[in-house]
Amino acid sequence: GGPLPPPPETTMIGALLRYVTENDKKDFQPMNANLGLLPPVDFRLKGRAKREI
Repeated sequence: GGPLPPPPETTMIGALLRYVTENDKKDFQPMNANLGLLPPVDFRLKGRAKREI
């Protein structure tokens, strides 16, 4: 087979891959996986789920 496509940026491994490959090489700071690397999620809670938050 050929090269594998990169994982989606909405996955943690895809977000880490984007951080490593698209960051400035001079000021690169290693980072562990965290939710700040992921794109924002657009969803709305309804009813009981909203009250529990």
